[in-house]
Amino acid sequence: MPNHELMDKIIQKISDEPESLNMSDYFCGTQACIAGHAALLMGAKRAGNGSSMTYESRRLSAADVASEGLGITYAQACNLFTSCALSFEAHAPRTSEEVAARWKKVTSGY
Repeated sequence: MPNHELMDKIIQKISDEPESLNMSDYFCGTQACIAGHAALLMGAKRAGNGSSMTYESRRLSAADVASEGLGITYAQACNLFTSCALSFEAHAPRTSEEVAARWKKVTSGY
């Protein structure tokens, strides 16, 4: 089941700090993509460069941590926060409202 409570926290964080959303990378300074925000809010710690995280004594990608925490499948995660589609960057969410709309679309089957 999708974890709406965690997504509400992500949306609130992005609403409060719009400049914190950067869908072009998991982490870039004080910015993060949706998966990066989820992983950090879950208590995961960055483990070096890139998307590698330490979460519950496991080393995972930010996307894997976020998928687990958000309770979504790989296909849903792909639609929510990765570049599985060639045109993703052009259609990436840029505001908290767009993130909320993407979440609603991704989880509409529940």
